[in-house]
Amino acid sequence: MNKKIKNKELCFSFPIENISYIEKYRNKEKKNYFCNETSKKSFSEIKKTDLSLIRFSHLNLKNKFRLKKNNLENSYQILLEKEKRIVAQIKRYFREKGHLESCLNPIELRKNTLRKSIQNFFLKKIQNLYKIQEKRDSNNLIVNRLNKLKDLIFRMNQIYCQSIGFEYMHIEDEDQRNWIQNKIEKICISSKDIFETSEKIQFLSDLVSAEELEKYLAKVFPGEKRFSLEGIDVLIPMLRDIIISSEKQKITKIVLGMAHRGRINVLANIFGKPLKKIFQKVDEMSREEFFGDVEYHYGGFSIFKIRNKTIELNLSFNPSHLEIVNPVVMGMTRGYIDKLKKNPEEILSITIHGDASVIGQGVVQETINLYKIEGYSVGGTIRIILNNQIGFTTSKKDFLRSSRYCTDIFKFTQFPIFHVNADDIESVIFVSRLALDFRKKFKKDVVIDLVGYRRRGHSEIDDPKATQPIMYRSIDQHNTSKSIYFKKLNRIDKIVNRKIFQNMIDSYRRKLNARSSLSCETTFIDDFDCMIQNSEIYPRKDLIQSENLQKILQKINSVPKNFKLHPLVKKILQNRLKISLKESPCDWATAEILAYATLMIHGFDIRISGEDVSRGTFFQRHLKVYDQVSGKELFLMKNIKDSLGTLKIWDSVLSEESTLAFEYGYSLINNRSLTIWEAQFGDFSNVAQVVVDQFISSGKKKWGTQSNLVLFLPHGCEGQGPDHSSARIERYLQLCAEKNMKILIPSNPSQIYHALTDHCLMNRSNRDGTQRNPLIIFSPKSLLHHSKCRVHLKELFDSKFHSIIEEKFENEIQVDIKKIIFCCGKIYYELSKERRIIGYGTYRTLIIRIEQLYPFPQEELKDKIQKYNRVTNFIWCQEEPKNQGAWSHVKGYIRKIIPNYAHLSYFGRSKSATSSEGNYMKYKIKQKQIIQSALSSSY
Repeated sequence: MNKKIKNKELCFSFPIENISYIEKYRNKEKKNYFCNETSKKSFSEIKKTDLSLIRFSHLNLKNKFRLKKNNLENSYQILLEKEKRIVAQIKRYFREKGHLESCLNPIELRKNTLRKSIQNFFLKKIQNLYKIQEKRDSNNLIVNRLNKLKDLIFRMNQIYCQSIGFEYMHIEDEDQRNWIQNKIEKICISSKDIFETSEKIQFLSDLVSAEELEKYLAKVFPGEKRFSLEGIDVLIPMLRDIIISSEKQKITKIVLGMAHRGRINVLANIFGKPLKKIFQKVDEMSREEFFGDVEYHYGGFSIFKIRNKTIELNLSFNPSHLEIVNPVVMGMTRGYIDKLKKNPEEILSITIHGDASVIGQGVVQETINLYKIEGYSVGGTIRIILNNQIGFTTSKKDFLRSSRYCTDIFKFTQFPIFHVNADDIESVIFVSRLALDFRKKFKKDVVIDLVGYRRRGHSEIDDPKATQPIMYRSIDQHNTSKSIYFKKLNRIDKIVNRKIFQNMIDSYRRKLNARSSLSCETTFIDDFDCMIQNSEIYPRKDLIQSENLQKILQKINSVPKNFKLHPLVKKILQNRLKISLKESPCDWATAEILAYATLMIHGFDIRISGEDVSRGTFFQRHLKVYDQVSGKELFLMKNIKDSLGTLKIWDSVLSEESTLAFEYGYSLINNRSLTIWEAQFGDFSNVAQVVVDQFISSGKKKWGTQSNLVLFLPHGCEGQGPDHSSARIERYLQLCAEKNMKILIPSNPSQIYHALTDHCLMNRSNRDGTQRNPLIIFSPKSLLHHSKCRVHLKELFDSKFHSIIEEKFENEIQVDIKKIIFCCGKIYYELSKERRIIGYGTYRTLIIRIEQLYPFPQEELKDKIQKYNRVTNFIWCQEEPKNQGAWSHVKGYIRKIIPNYAHLSYFGRSKSATSSEGNYMKYKIKQKQIIQSALSSSY
């Protein structure tokens, strides 16, 4: 301390025991020093505090200096800084890596303790930090600090390494991370009881319900597939608690989607479906006349009563394609939000996944990618993984996925992920409530990974020991969740004795034997129509005055004077204004837009989605236009001020499967709207083929669901190659039966106008039983801008949809028809053009367009051709290969109605593995050959 002072301020870094030395120095120099950090405290008071640095200043000193290096290294300031870094490392380790040490696997033998290597790692760092001071620490300050750090390790272990593995540090949003961190670190559920006694008893009762039902079903239907929930029985109390907690958050509807595992249990114990109805479905499976579906694919609708309030529960129907129900549930949820004009927070969607399928099936990634896309967001979803650690017969992780967890797919959208041991019911309930709170706060999905096991095989007829002998040896020796929780409440909490427990079991078994509803809180509604409130009556199609639509068309296509349009777009809008003045015939896009305007006037809401739909793949629609200077967007349909309905158009993400499934789900709920999904090219819809096969075409037959979804599938062979030519008409026609869908291929603007309006509005000419069924429209591509594909506005108002269009010759010339060509789509215009060019047989060849392929208008076509009773040469002409297109579908109908002496010939491409040529010149040559050969064939 004999160092010459050159500073105005003197800074000392030293252990507290040197304070007495500083007092002597101050008295000797007779200077006034003060302690900046302790203000007016005396030295006697300072001695009692645990300060790491005491800083003294002298008013007359100019420069700073510090003590020698050895004193600096021994200072408590440096020690505390190092200590803080160690504390931060400990906390960060547990927050980031604690889930790796959590005891998540119920059938794993590892004890619920922190690994010694981790504990020793941090303790060694702490001991190294204080080793210089330990010998001189007479007041045990170092020992106390060491113990505090040991306590921190223990406490972080209790929070992050027990039955819950928290993954949230991958989230970039600091507010979200801090919110989760504060929630879980304030409540150490291993040491603090957060549930009331009545809640715990209810949890046990729900576990009894889940397990006893599975035992009963195994006894009543031995060997029947039911896809038992055993091993993750905790799903039942978890769902029930989510429903009850939802009421506190003012949630009015819950839409649930799940695969087949545990579905019967959920229907019985959560939805309150009477056992008689469940068993009736099981019994009907063996009847030949039964065309429904197996019970573990059925959904349902229930009213759940909580105190004086109710929550509507909706379980979506699902095929065996495990994860495809997820976007359907999202669409149903959005349908409720839009239809009821609700805040998204009031409608809760829950999806239940399997551990193998959630990481293995791409539709999951497509679906969660939609979560904050404006036209598809639903305010957050609770996603539950039934992780039974096996996929059918595969249990090795290396064979199931390339990631550590099956939930890693959710990290790209930065959802919080909570892994939880399914045998620890209180941890499961804690996590589910945390998830609900997070979803409400941030309107974001939350993932709950229920790690359990599968007590039976993939189905009850499988013996899993054949492929997993070690795993199932452990499972056989493992107690059920019901038994484990009873022991806790009996021996530790001491709130349930053996008698109460047995009474729970006996009471539930009596309900099972009565085969009545197992839930007194829910009222199950069997009729699916009640869920979507299909009692609404469709209004009749009133003919709108042409003057009104002309005015609407003018409004739609008017933009502000200072709005700088793209030159091509400006030309299109100007042409539409000419159409409104009847100075130009109406093209396809204009007729389509007028159909939307008509429906909006009738009070229909319209939703259109797909890739590039607002502009149109083929530069035809332009419902949204953009200022070429400012980039400002203008939605033209907003100019219709007096309409009762709305139109929303969404340019979707680059996805077919999830977006089509979403729109299907949307149409189930909001079925008084017009819901349209358009493929960029028709053949792109084959990516979503499972949606067409399992929902759109068969949903009504299997489950009684009714959808009025419309599909626009651009179709036409135009030399663009095999992948942009055919929408695969043959596939959709092959799915048609029992009037399950309507298949149209309109060939002029009037037809698309009436097809869309008739689909929603009652029309005397449209009583074929397909009113509320899906509508598949094979829309054109080149015809959108074809000069001959035009109609006068009058046809939109005075005409109707024609299933068959019989060619009318100009000036009604009397003709002697010798040959009739049937066709559909754009090939009609090519046939007509070629016929005019060659001139031969112009008035001896009749071309009839089939505009409705299903239901096939057989009687109408029969009436059309009866007057041509001398014709013996009938031709079907198509541009698709013979094994594709409509030929295989229509030939049977046509042969039944033509005379026995007549002959039906096929003209088109021969059978092919692809839909069209890859070379444009080859396409043109082949197309011309087809046209000329059909026209020149002998009479």
